[in-house]
Amino acid sequence: AVFVGDSRTEGLKMYSGLDSSQFFSSVGMDVDKVFTDQVVSLNGQLLTVAQALEQASYSKVYIMLGMNELGWVYESEYAKGYARIIDVIQSTHPDAEIYVQSIIPVSKWLNNNPDANRGYNTMANVIRLQKALVEMVNSKEGVHYVNVAECMEDTEGYLFSDATEDGLPASLSYTILTERLRGELGFTGVICTDGLGMKAITDHYSPAEAAIAALDAGADLLLLPADLQEAFDGVV
Repeated sequence: AVFVGDSRTEGLKMYSGLDSSQFFSSVGMDVDKVFTDQVVSLNGQLLTVAQALEQASYSKVYIMLGMNELGWVYESEYAKGYARIIDVIQSTHPDAEIYVQSIIPVSKWLNNNPDANRGYNTMANVIRLQKALVEMVNSKEGVHYVNVAECMEDTEGYLFSDATEDGLPASLSYTILTERLRGELGFTGVICTDGLGMKAITDHYSPAEAAIAALDAGADLLLLPADLQEAFDGVV
């Protein structure tokens, strides 16, 4: 199988144990960057995700994209870009099973705090893009829609509150990393952050501040800070 996505898929690659699968993903990936950013190393080449999808061998594809497109004005452009990805897969791998995963909801706290959501990380935008995504999937033969959001949302449709009750990204949250993961779940392995270069963090923290906050929260390994040297200097 191949997994296509952004920083969430990067996390899946690190922790899922799916060693026989391929991951075509990067922090900040969106439906446009699939065709422009060379982030996949395959057969000795550095390729875009679209090029890798053309050349790789696989029978199943799981795609999760949408969080980095919440600020896009036209949901039709999001759906059109997504459809282009599916067209690439179906033109080169016509027998592949394609699974399109829903966009994860945002928390009520983030939705109701304009300074934090920057005006675009809102449930209104999640719903707007989700609707366009479902319509696009329904227009395609042999494409399956997987509503992963339904297992992560409360009765109002927000990300369940105890997942982010301190209002911080999970990678910087003592509640999530130490109280929940270490304490309640008893996890004793290495805790790696999500990509520290994503906008939910860089809009509010410098690379040094983010690195220090993640370590204070309980992280052991810092993934992809926006500026490695600045993050390193901030820690040491």
